[in-house]
Amino acid sequence: NNAKPTMGGPTPKKEIERQHADAVSLVEGNLPCADESAIENGEIPLTLKTVPTIDNPLFNSQGKSINAQENNSDEEKKESHDGATDKPVYLSSRGTVSATALADLVTEGYNDALPPIPSKFKTPEQLYAHYKSQPVASATNLWDPANAARNNVHIIRPSHDAWGIKKIALIFCDDFLQDVYEMPWYHDSPQMQHAIQPIFDALNINRDRVVRCLFAALPPGVTIPTHHDTGEWVRHTHRIHIPVIVTDPDQI
Repeated sequence: NNAKPTMGGPTPKKEIERQHADAVSLVEGNLPCADESAIENGEIPLTLKTVPTIDNPLFNSQGKSINAQENNSDEEKKESHDGATDKPVYLSSRGTVSATALADLVTEGYNDALPPIPSKFKTPEQLYAHYKSQPVASATNLWDPANAARNNVHIIRPSHDAWGIKKIALIFCDDFLQDVYEMPWYHDSPQMQHAIQPIFDALNINRDRVVRCLFAALPPGVTIPTHHDTGEWVRHTHRIHIPVIVTDPDQI
């Protein structure tokens, strides 16, 4: 990931152009997807997600997935590879869930720009103290860093914060996947738990298996570049992004 953080606020035009060119190059590269034989219950298994597809050793330079069953005949191997270079799209549905209850909880303030990070604060402790000293204009605006510092938790996500992406942390683990924490706005809020539970149910996910659960918002003009998340938790989990508030629901 060679993206340059913008330190909050709208993404500069040149950076948007760079991000777009980066994304287009990945799309036009026709990188291989997992072939159909690798799909398990509509999902790509974790064994194919240990590293990004672009670097995945399970794919060779010809864009063919490597068949682990060496005893297969050449014809069987050819069949298992069919479609890999055509980048097939696999869709699966476990049902439909309304996000209205969630949207009602997080609509206030979602479109406001993230306050710029004051450069004079050099440590996380200083930034936390700063936010905690700020007045909370509305207790129901969960996007407000001051509100989070006082009533939930102050979490620093260096790249996302620099890009101007806002957050509401509900469940969060450390990068090494040693500890998982339920934050007050989830642990102490039956309303939030009830709003999220239908999504867990539709995905057949037990609450005690969730290691991270958070909202992210991109205010107007803010973009997120192509990037690879890091940390031990990444290669041990399935990540699911669910749109809650969108400009045009028909585009989802």
